[in-house]
Amino acid sequence: MKVPGKPPTSEVVAPSKSKVEKDPDTFSQDGEKNISSENEEKNAFYSLSEKINRFNNNSDISEILQTYSLFKKNWPQSTYLWQLIKAIKNAEKRLPPEKYWSQPIVKNRQGYFERNFKIVFKQQHVSNFHRMIYIPWKNFWIDKYEVSWRQFEPVENVKSVDANKNLDYPVDNATYNQAVSYCSKSLCLDTKCGLRLPTEEEWNYAAAGGGPPYNRKYPWGGEPLFDEEKNTYRANYYDPIRGVSKGITMPIDSFEEYACPFGCVNMAGNVWEWVEGKIQKGGSCISLIDKLEIARYSKADEIRVGFRCILKEDKND
Repeated sequence: MKVPGKPPTSEVVAPSKSKVEKDPDTFSQDGEKNISSENEEKNAFYSLSEKINRFNNNSDISEILQTYSLFKKNWPQSTYLWQLIKAIKNAEKRLPPEKYWSQPIVKNRQGYFERNFKIVFKQQHVSNFHRMIYIPWKNFWIDKYEVSWRQFEPVENVKSVDANKNLDYPVDNATYNQAVSYCSKSLCLDTKCGLRLPTEEEWNYAAAGGGPPYNRKYPWGGEPLFDEEKNTYRANYYDPIRGVSKGITMPIDSFEEYACPFGCVNMAGNVWEWVEGKIQKGGSCISLIDKLEIARYSKADEIRVGFRCILKEDKND
């Protein structure tokens, strides 16, 4: 795939090699070294440009991003950076902004990009990682998984109602104020901003894979909750006929095969999820099937309630 550059063409345009000459007005004692550095910069630019031009949607963009990060580290003031950024974004339109490329970022099986963010809670002297997925076109990062006890307990000092619960199970008895408190204490080292709860619109958009209108009944589509072909359920909810749930949550990475179109897991069932405005979405392990529909919500005092986070953005960035 050829990548547009500037001036308009089907390829990334590299500067003329004839420009690599000694300028008598600026040439100094260390001029030979400066010319050598300029040659290295241009050669690196040519090499990366070729990689971008060979890229297609079946390729792995991670090597290009790593090479770009190295290029930027070596030549942070390079006049070629803007052209490389534009070319890479044109080659892979679902990529997040360039400021997120410095850390490992991978494309999930749904075709969207995800990465870990280190989150610190200074007052509590703890830190953890949030695995987040970038939602293009709406431009936000959302947790791939529900917040777990491993993440929540050291920050809010709240214990699970089940003493034998594994730490990688979702928080299942969080109040709205506790969810907001967890977010308010957070700081992402990459962005210097914290976390927040999703709005209902953001949650719906992520769960449905776009909209409105939200054309999916459930995050995985319109199919029934029981997958007859694979003889398994698509979510953790209460089925009074088969008795699939007895009010027990499951690990945060359960049902990953039935994730939403962006790759977020358990946006139906397991635990209700808080969004802004004291609204709960998604149903839980003790909910009947109708509560799991994307369009449904609750403002009641539900039990089995957790949450997932969105990464705050710097409004001045």
